[in-house]
Amino acid sequence: MRYIKFYTVLISLLFCSIILGAETYDDMFVYPPYGHSMGIHKVNVSTYKMVYGKSISFAEAGGISAVKLREKDKKGFDDDDELIIFLADQINGDILYNVGFNKLISFKDSIKNPVIIKAVPSGDVIVGDVGKKAVILFKYRNDSLHYVRTVLHNVLPMGVDFGDGNFIFVSDALSNRVIKVTMKGKILKSISVQSPGKITAIRRVDMWQISGPSVIYAVTHNGKSVEKFDFHLNKIDEYDTPSYDLGKCNFTDIANDFYRNLYLVDNKNSRIVKLTGDLKYVCNFGKFGTGDKEFYYPQYISIWKRFGQIFIVDRNGISYYWMGIDGNIMDVSPPVLTKQYPGITFVVFSTDFAIARLKIYDKNNTIVRSFTFPKRLKPGKNNILWDGKSNRGKICPDGEYKVKMELQPTYSSRGYFKKTLSARVKINLNNGMGKSENDERYEENWF
Repeated sequence: MRYIKFYTVLISLLFCSIILGAETYDDMFVYPPYGHSMGIHKVNVSTYKMVYGKSISFAEAGGISAVKLREKDKKGFDDDDELIIFLADQINGDILYNVGFNKLISFKDSIKNPVIIKAVPSGDVIVGDVGKKAVILFKYRNDSLHYVRTVLHNVLPMGVDFGDGNFIFVSDALSNRVIKVTMKGKILKSISVQSPGKITAIRRVDMWQISGPSVIYAVTHNGKSVEKFDFHLNKIDEYDTPSYDLGKCNFTDIANDFYRNLYLVDNKNSRIVKLTGDLKYVCNFGKFGTGDKEFYYPQYISIWKRFGQIFIVDRNGISYYWMGIDGNIMDVSPPVLTKQYPGITFVVFSTDFAIARLKIYDKNNTIVRSFTFPKRLKPGKNNILWDGKSNRGKICPDGEYKVKMELQPTYSSRGYFKKTLSARVKINLNNGMGKSENDERYEENWF
């Protein structure tokens, strides 16, 4: 029951297209099991009143941040599910956050119109306030938020995030800059960017992220591009929205996951766009609407990377998801194994790193070959080669074979969710060379 109340509190705090480009994958994010949410995945202030019998004051979201605070991480206690969710109200000028599973606190001190909020396990909380034209630092201690200092004045802070050490990054729409500044307000460096928006930092010291360099990503060009920088603010790369989408997207927020993938909130198309950390497009999730796995003009996203928990804010409320897995067998080349083409390549698309199992069945539904993979599938295309041999190392007889591939996520949803893909292939070795409509060959990149 505590799961139910907690997640009802944290997602019950709100407010009052056509998908372009590539295919949308509905199981990239999945709903938590019933025991974690009682089937409630998207709610608003009406739901809160229904469950708790009282109303809360909330006008319009100004950012969301989900974090597991060290203060709450009691050794020996099974409390790792207890996230603190900070939600800024940019109209009323306050911050709502939960204490445990049953208590909700409204904090209003030294803020006016917050449009972005970020928190880290140490308890540091930074807020970008466009009303005060300031970046403000708070500290969470003993279940309370405390004002620490105003870090920057005279800025229009559209994005904020923490660096590796005692500094933060700020995107300032007033001067079209991205700024690196210490917690005490000393500007270390600033660079010019065009129309900066939200930012997300990947810190080398983050224990819930795979190792790699410290980098920062900034939404730029009025929500149509993403630029990648190192922590010295040297530009590394840029993602340019495809020309067919250029005038039809608006990236209003950005977040990253355990594997350093990026998630962009596309407000105009009511979708989430996924990129790799190298700014390569992966896929989309969601579409316009108010139903399951639909968004009504989404605005903000926050990801707790350890367990793959996702919170997405749109005009109708907050949606709560877990990282899932989706994909398909994009191609089988060639679909007939012959003397001319003695190997078949399965081109498998996966939305994320995935634990995969592949089995091949004969006409009697008997497994003739099963694959054990030495590493996980990666996001995007994966090429898997079958040489037509059985598990005993002998060539399988001519005939039609059924292929089944099972993908499992690597986050908390593993064991709850899986994706099954299927295809059919043929072996024709004894009746001539054989013909194939698709003779394209793929270089096997698996082992």
